[in-house]
Amino acid sequence: MRPLILALLLVSGGAAAQGPDSTAAILPGCKAHLEGRTDRREAEGICLGRLAVLLSNLDLIGACPPGQPSIRPTLRILVDYMEHRPERWGEPFGRFAAVH
Repeated sequence: MRPLILALLLVSGGAAAQGPDSTAAILPGCKAHLEGRTDRREAEGICLGRLAVLLSNLDLIGACPPGQPSIRPTLRILVDYMEHRPERWGEPFGRFAAVH
């Protein structure tokens, strides 16, 4: 079941720019969480949920981090990486986050 959930997360949303599952749509919620803002709770929850699924399934994508990474530091790294690659914001968030 875990491989199916992860596969759906990675390919959901297609590659349409600004789609609901695109990095461009989800990134503002990730940034809001890091900034401690409360104006984007739904987007923040979607971002954190997607990231939690990826972190709990790192073994399925061939990643072997030292220990179990925590969400906030990982999110900070991921947001910084994504902000510097706006040409990829049309990609589904899960795919971009998993293969960055």
